[in-house]
Amino acid sequence: MSNISSKAMLTALHVSQWSGRQGDAQITKEVETLHNSRQSGKWTKYLIMAAALKPIQKRAGAARQFFYDHTLKWIEGWQLLPAAEYMDFMEKFAKYKSDFENEVATFLPTYQEWIDEARVRLNGMFNEKDYPTLEELRTKFSIEIVVSPVPEADDFRVTLSDDEVARIKEQIKDQMQDAQAEASRDLWNRVRDALKAMVETLSQQDKVFRNSLVGNVKELTTLLPRLNYCDDQGIIQCCKDMESLCVDPETLRTNDAMRGEVANRARLVLQSYGL
Repeated sequence: MSNISSKAMLTALHVSQWSGRQGDAQITKEVETLHNSRQSGKWTKYLIMAAALKPIQKRAGAARQFFYDHTLKWIEGWQLLPAAEYMDFMEKFAKYKSDFENEVATFLPTYQEWIDEARVRLNGMFNEKDYPTLEELRTKFSIEIVVSPVPEADDFRVTLSDDEVARIKEQIKDQMQDAQAEASRDLWNRVRDALKAMVETLSQQDKVFRNSLVGNVKELTTLLPRLNYCDDQGIIQCCKDMESLCVDPETLRTNDAMRGEVANRARLVLQSYGL
């Protein structure tokens, strides 16, 4: 804990999108009157067709997946990024950000066309006031990475009694220790999930599987050492152990003996590390 701030940093992904939906109190009231009910639900209108925003949402989802795959769980709202990975991480994220912004730039010129479509589709439920102006809409889309140093208890400075300051510093230390433990669990949980999937699938002789069953394990052998900011020797050795599991998927489909052997190897790795 004493030097974690020099080995890693905190990151947060902020994504903003326009939902293209709007609650309609009047329609909700009419539905409740029709069915003689109250507080039974809320009517939400699709201001524009969902397909219009799907490409943007898909890019946002890909960016989130990348972000969480390449960082570790920390205190709620923040993820831990090893300092050594910062430049590579930001360079790769720039591509996800660019893809997101390109989809937004493609959508905006079509915005009025989608409004015109909604005018017909929604008929009596259409309300021009539900729609932001083009300039307002433009500001509703953004995607950014926020970076912050890992806090240390000794950084705490306020005018309080010595006892109170000591208590707060101890609380910060406890929080950081809990967060570091969570980051470590995140690493091991990724190993556990990938290897359990391999054991369960390969133990069933006729079970169909995708190449990603092996690909996920192979990816971990490359990714985990880069996320292993505290040089956990167990993680380092486990990654070496998992390399023997990265057998060609087609071989596993056609060679029953090899399929069973890899399943047993994966089971032994799980047992070796108490997973």
